[in-house]
Amino acid sequence: MTEQQHINQQQYKPITGQTLAERQQRTWQACRHLDFIGAISHVTALDFWRVERPERFIGTESIHITVRDDKHRKQPVPGTRIHMWSRLSDRHIRTTQDGLHVLGPEATWALMAQSLHIDELIEVAESLIRHRHTTKQRLHEFVEAESFLGKKRCRLALVLTVPGSDSPKETQLRLCLHAFGLRHFAVNYRVPGMASEHGGAVTLDLADSELLIGIEYEGDHHRTDKLQWRRDISKRRQLEAAGWTIMRVTQLDLSTDMRRAGLAFSVAMLRARKTGQPVSLSTPIPWHQLADRRKHLL
Repeated sequence: MTEQQHINQQQYKPITGQTLAERQQRTWQACRHLDFIGAISHVTALDFWRVERPERFIGTESIHITVRDDKHRKQPVPGTRIHMWSRLSDRHIRTTQDGLHVLGPEATWALMAQSLHIDELIEVAESLIRHRHTTKQRLHEFVEAESFLGKKRCRLALVLTVPGSDSPKETQLRLCLHAFGLRHFAVNYRVPGMASEHGGAVTLDLADSELLIGIEYEGDHHRTDKLQWRRDISKRRQLEAAGWTIMRVTQLDLSTDMRRAGLAFSVAMLRARKTGQPVSLSTPIPWHQLADRRKHLL
């Protein structure tokens, strides 16, 4: 299976703010009594930052710690996974009120480049930005200023990183369409001249504002939460009355290569109907090629 084709077959369960807080608390409890040298890092640091883990790493229990010297790597603490980064210094570390050392957001993201696929690296970058722990500019500055393995992969990921997504699934949805050559969708698009019944903005996860096409990712809470379900119906009715066509997407559409291809085909057909012209659809393009093409368009 290629990097572009990797799919997590486990059922996706939405990560709520409450779940992230609970994971942070469990991680703090697991780390507070450890006697270690170095800094909590990788997915364990994401738990401390209340940031969603990539799906492949949900359920893994090892505590990740990064050390500066190889001698500390040879003295592991039970239940931990030790990484070494010779450039680790105090400027990369944040200290909690009770004295725990945790890698800062930029360093956490960069050091995960060796273990993440590029699309996962994009997800984590956009999640860190969404939770206001960093910015795309700060991630870029870190990559250019620091020495670490995975620098090239981080650069590629940043080319395709677009701040504004509301969840990792929305990032996956955008990247799925992008991989098949379907671009020009605005992220978290605010529909002009339109407001909800409470006066708030009406937004779309992805939008082609020229063709009035909106794509909405709907997690299970859109079905199980009655109020959310009713708001969705009202929002869709309002948009369709204004000429928008709304496509609803679920986890099932992103679950296999075949279903992702089917989703891309449906979006391409919708665009073709709107324009009256055929819309070309490519086979999935490797992330490094997408990044190279994107750089030439910037």
